[in-house]
Amino acid sequence: MNIKGRGTKIIAGILTLGVLVMLILAGPANAFNVSLSGFAVSNPQQGDKISTTATITINSNERMPLPNPAGVFIDDKVACAFSINSPETICDGVTVKLISSTSSYGYGYGYKYGYGYNYGYNQGYSNGKFTYNITIDTSKFSIGEHKVQIGINVKENPAVLGYASEERIITIIPAGSQAADSETIPPTTSRTISMPSVGVDIELNLDSAAGGIITVAKYNSLPSGTSAFGVPGLGKYIQIEDRDGNFTGKLNNTKIKVYYTDAEVNASGLVESSLRLAYYNSTSGTWIIYDAPIGGVDTTSNYVWALTDHFSLWGVFGNLPKPANVVSDSGWTTSKEKTTPATTPENATAAVSETTAPISLTTPAAPAQGLLARITGAIVGTLGTAGTIVVIVFIVGIIILAVTVTLVRRKARK
Repeated sequence: MNIKGRGTKIIAGILTLGVLVMLILAGPANAFNVSLSGFAVSNPQQGDKISTTATITINSNERMPLPNPAGVFIDDKVACAFSINSPETICDGVTVKLISSTSSYGYGYGYKYGYGYNYGYNQGYSNGKFTYNITIDTSKFSIGEHKVQIGINVKENPAVLGYASEERIITIIPAGSQAADSETIPPTTSRTISMPSVGVDIELNLDSAAGGIITVAKYNSLPSGTSAFGVPGLGKYIQIEDRDGNFTGKLNNTKIKVYYTDAEVNASGLVESSLRLAYYNSTSGTWIIYDAPIGGVDTTSNYVWALTDHFSLWGVFGNLPKPANVVSDSGWTTSKEKTTPATTPENATAAVSETTAPISLTTPAAPAQGLLARITGAIVGTLGTAGTIVVIVFIVGIIILAVTVTLVRRKARK
């Protein structure tokens, strides 16, 4: 056998095998191409309207029957279903407007769609492109991250994605805020959530397993609708929300950490060791500071922390340095009370009493004492005072009386 001929056949076989592998990996050609451009503003404030463009391309020898539904999907749910040739479709929070179309409508030989692919005559739009403007009204959607896609389904079911575009992510932040983040939490009893974009860590500790979406927004100034505090602030406010309410009533000493920089402290002029977290009580319109043992500051790792059983609006506050001619301890000072910050055990627990006082902590009550303990305590408490002699005479008298009664009873029995 010719060696040269054998080599040629081997090479041909390898090339053929390579082509087959490429065809298998490539998969079937798409009948349609769906594309969604990125939003010009990907982190809009809630209430803003943001827009982008989308295209549906019908490839050669393909036809799109009418009416064939397409849809804008937000977080994998159809937010607006529309026909590909509709001039404008207005939904709750989403508007789809047809900008241009290069496709023609008629009859032709192409695919029919059902549970399988079949050839046959079909009417509809043939090869060409539809271009749309997609507008989203963010006031209709919650703050945090959302996934946006556009898709079509040749089986005429807008609730199911057939051909889908790439995903585009938008993060809606509250009006007036500088940044926001969100995280989806699977059912759990404990989990640490790190959100560096807003400078917050949350160490979840739950009474029972729960899952949901937690959103965090960051403000550099006092959010609208809140009252002033009267205590100097670091200019750092954090709004934490349980989007679906799944964690409400289940938080148990969940730790919130809000990070800061040395530059921020220097710019504020506050004493770093005095920094504390406070939450805004929207019912009473007051701020409640979390001091030891349920709040404190880690000046080494640069974060302020608090143990809490609820999510809310939080702010970082502190004290300005005392005048040089005032000799006093440093720490929290108000017109009503003063406490000196100390090394705070981060695993300590306590309850918070929500009063109008800037710092309000409830000290656990001492266990109740029995009658004997109370009498003994009263006697011991009087020893060393002016009444000591009277107490001793009283005790000796009781002893003499008891002995006398006992002797009389014994004599009477005899």
